[in-house]
Amino acid sequence: MLYLNKTEILKFLISILFLFIIYSTVRSQLPIGDRLLDFHNEELEDTARALALEDVVWEYMYINTDTAIQYALILYDFVQRIPDKKWTAYSNNTLGACYFDKGEYNISLEHYLNSLEYYEKFQIQRDIAGAKSNIAQVYLELENYHQGKIMLEEGIRICEEISDTQRLSELQLNYSFVLRELQEYEKAIENLLPLKEVPMAQKSPYFLTTVLLDLGAIYDIMNELDSALMYYEKALVSTSEGNDLQGLTSIYTNIGIVFNKQKKYRQAIENCIRSLELAENASGYYSKQMCFMCLSNAYEGLRDFEQALIYNKLMEDQEDSILNESNIEEVTQLRLNFDFEKKRVIDSLKFFAKEQALKVNHSRKIEKEKQKRLILIISLALSVVVLLLAVYHILNKRKTNRLIIQKNEKIILQRDILEEKNKEITDSINSAYRIQKAILPTDRVVKEFLNDSFIFYQPKDIIAGDFYWLENVGSIILFAVADCTGHGVPGAMISVVCHNALNRSVREYQLTDPGQILNKTREIVIEQFEKSDEDVLDGMDIAFCSLNGNKLSYAGAYNPVWICRKGANEIEEIKGDKQPIGVYATNTSYTTHTTELNTGDTIYIFSDGFSDQFGGEKGKKLKSANFKKLLLSAQDRSMGDQRIFITESFEKWKGDLEQIDDVCVIGVRME
Repeated sequence: MLYLNKTEILKFLISILFLFIIYSTVRSQLPIGDRLLDFHNEELEDTARALALEDVVWEYMYINTDTAIQYALILYDFVQRIPDKKWTAYSNNTLGACYFDKGEYNISLEHYLNSLEYYEKFQIQRDIAGAKSNIAQVYLELENYHQGKIMLEEGIRICEEISDTQRLSELQLNYSFVLRELQEYEKAIENLLPLKEVPMAQKSPYFLTTVLLDLGAIYDIMNELDSALMYYEKALVSTSEGNDLQGLTSIYTNIGIVFNKQKKYRQAIENCIRSLELAENASGYYSKQMCFMCLSNAYEGLRDFEQALIYNKLMEDQEDSILNESNIEEVTQLRLNFDFEKKRVIDSLKFFAKEQALKVNHSRKIEKEKQKRLILIISLALSVVVLLLAVYHILNKRKTNRLIIQKNEKIILQRDILEEKNKEITDSINSAYRIQKAILPTDRVVKEFLNDSFIFYQPKDIIAGDFYWLENVGSIILFAVADCTGHGVPGAMISVVCHNALNRSVREYQLTDPGQILNKTREIVIEQFEKSDEDVLDGMDIAFCSLNGNKLSYAGAYNPVWICRKGANEIEEIKGDKQPIGVYATNTSYTTHTTELNTGDTIYIFSDGFSDQFGGEKGKKLKSANFKKLLLSAQDRSMGDQRIFITESFEKWKGDLEQIDDVCVIGVRME
């Protein structure tokens, strides 16, 4: 976007203030034609004629900059005949303003420096301060902030000495902008805060808005987002008073960007939608582009990728709109130049007609006829131009509409393709979910062999890399919790391989010792992965238990078993071997641990998804120590109540944060 950023908005507002102050100081209330007559009246004093021509320059600066420069050059040549050399300084200042308005900053700087030299020679402090302000403004446009800072500091000192409060406020505002660009943020804030209360801020909504926007931008850069938001909202109030729709659209979008940084995506969307509503009545292509980018980021934050893609596409399409607007503006400017040139010619003709009337009465009719013919020619030419512009506008509008229709059709096609692909993917995942669910032990089977127990199983996605497993061999009950590499589709594929390997180890190889079962499972998994031409380094962490009466046998790959003895206030931990089920640097046999259990003792096996979950007030991991405390606090509950308690505790801890991994916990109480 790219859009008008905060620096560009502030530079634009400061430039508007700069030219508005100069223009309101020097502009005349008389028509241009009358002022030209005054300039050509040789009976007037040279200073009066120079003032008249200077008025003409400033009037044309807001009509046609090139014409203003032509008259400014005539003024410069004319004042050389005036003995008072302050007029040379004034004419240099006028030329500097004209070239600044045209964007030719180096030429503008040369004339402003010439005017400063004369002002310093005559020690006119107010004009010296004004010249330094003008020079600083040029340096800001040239991004020479160090030189601009020096000029502004000198101008501020002079304004304070002569008590010129209006120019002082203008200089201090520019000075804050320079400090911000030089990354002297605290000093910039210290300089800006008093400007909210100065008389100029009370009189000019543009001035106050610029101050508030600059404060908001600085706090935004410093990542002090609450303060940035406060000042952007104050700028919103100030801009509303000035009825500046373009400014309002930009500020609403900036507020949306701050909310995005705060991860308050819905507030960001609300403000950007408001910005778009206002932009319908304002020429804000750049603001729209900025707004579409903000909306795309907000929907991406909400994981609404379809909406994010739509707004990202709208942001790209906005570049075409900006190009179209530039073409229209170019044609409009040509028409305006033609109209203004026509007005200048008519004004000149009126002057010459009046001058000739004073000298030769009998030539009046001839001059009037010439004027009528010229006006007729110009009118005909203008009619042709208007007709051509109308034809161009119609053709261009048709082309634009055709492009919009084509782009909309392309967007709809892409949307339909995306929806179809999403449906295919979702159908495939749902099918995989049914398959995965079918290989897990049913609740009936679990209750048949582990009557007083619970299972808390919560995949991160529809399908999971975690799974639980149960098998009965005579009087022995085998059960496990496994955590395969990854989650979602990749994890689920690994889980199928590992689940099959566990089944074969028990059913085909008739093993019941946990350590031997894990050894054989690892052997089968590696054998399956070696069939691939590519290196497969995925595998499984597991806690595997065997219950034979009150005797518990356990073996593990990384994952432990926790035992809470009846009436105890601590948890015993038996750790697994630090090697996965899969390809590893060194493979050693898994260790089988055996312990006796009593009635009321509780066994817990689990994956790492619960303890690794981010949450709480600070958004940190739960960790194993807090997981132990949670389980200890639930020992007075039944196993059914424990499942409800653990489920609610997990959701409370996670809060609004995303679940980061699959979660599986099995609890078994000895009867």
